[in-house]
Amino acid sequence: MHKKILAVLILFIPVLTIAQVTTNSPYSQFGLGMWKEPIDGVSLGRGGARIGLNDSTYANIHNPASLPYLGKGQPLFSFDLSTRFSNFESASGKSSDHLVYLNSIQIAIPFAKRFALALGMKPVISRGYDFKTYEVIAGDSLRHSYMGEGGVQQVYFNFSAAILKNEKNYLALGADLGYNFGNTTNSKRSDWINSSSYFNGLYTVNDRIRGFSLNTGLSYQYTISKYSSFSIGVTYAMPTYWKTTSLESLVRYTGDYDISPANIDTIFSTGELGGKVFIPQRIGFGVGYEIRAREDSLKSRLLMHRVRILADFEMMSWGQYKKEVNGIPVNETYSDAMYARFGVEYTPHHKFLDKSPSIKYLSKMTYRLGANYGQIPGGDTRLTDFGMTFGLGFPIPFNRSVSSLNIGMKIGQQGEIGPTSIRERYIGVNVGIILSPGFNDKWFRKFKYD
Repeated sequence: MHKKILAVLILFIPVLTIAQVTTNSPYSQFGLGMWKEPIDGVSLGRGGARIGLNDSTYANIHNPASLPYLGKGQPLFSFDLSTRFSNFESASGKSSDHLVYLNSIQIAIPFAKRFALALGMKPVISRGYDFKTYEVIAGDSLRHSYMGEGGVQQVYFNFSAAILKNEKNYLALGADLGYNFGNTTNSKRSDWINSSSYFNGLYTVNDRIRGFSLNTGLSYQYTISKYSSFSIGVTYAMPTYWKTTSLESLVRYTGDYDISPANIDTIFSTGELGGKVFIPQRIGFGVGYEIRAREDSLKSRLLMHRVRILADFEMMSWGQYKKEVNGIPVNETYSDAMYARFGVEYTPHHKFLDKSPSIKYLSKMTYRLGANYGQIPGGDTRLTDFGMTFGLGFPIPFNRSVSSLNIGMKIGQQGEIGPTSIRERYIGVNVGIILSPGFNDKWFRKFKYD
């Protein structure tokens, strides 16, 4: 059953990932666009905290060193869908919008007791906005439309290894090698509202982006006792250059450009110009603490609860961002970014494969709560982004597998209302599915016959 679902999902990956719109923020007009926070249905529910977590039933792509912790012979396939409902408000008006998109897809494969491989795809930068301003000139109204679309996707390959693994200590190192590719477009269109004799204009800048990136991680867990443990995670994304091919053009026309433009005339077009962008470093640090209930002679009638407490802090040096086109620097200024996340996770009975009739399904579910705060670049100013998060994990113990359905929700706010700024209040929901082979499934297994 799992293999059939897996095959269908893999067939639909190209359809789901082409031309996705993954943001509707007007601040995505700056630089290459908005940097996408890597998130999934598991981590969103606990405020996004994930760097310091090790879990044998969850492929933690946010720390490349966590994957060797997966159970032996237990590959995991996971994918996540996101939706976001936004209300925008500025000094001049209000609007609303919503998005639905594939957030990430991955397969992780542990092997040889200490190693793991993973292959996945996720969005890393996104652009998507459409807003208008008006001015009156010579008794006529001139409408300025600002539009942007596109983004950068990443296909990544992970290799990680546990270099120390015993009853008390677990230490692992890992790295994700990513190939980043995509296109982004910024457009400004000016149209006369009443006059059909004046020329209108469309100015467009298109960037095609290609480049590699390397994200490294360290994960350490100390087992305090049979019922508690403490963990630390560190991640470092190395600075890198991506190649760009830019095309800039200005077109004038009469009439409605979307319906039937006339007298189209290209004022100038640069043709394709080579360039590069500098993507700065990103550093993350996370801690986690886990405590589990003690077992005794009455364990068949007791709930074996588990509590996890997680906290993360990350910084990205966007102030060092640079762009060049045809050897000429482009004057774009970014501010640095920082993120702080905190979350709690509670499972009343964490042994969800337990078939004891006294253990109800609600006790096998996982309940999550968290909060986060960030300062993210919106051009040369910093935007505050904060919110509360909630989440639920539903185990799918089909054929004794560790599969699960995870739902996370965030209620948040980004930016402030001002003369030149916009406030976004939003509700984000992420639905993630983790599929694992059951007892009788044969994912990546080799059998011997006598």
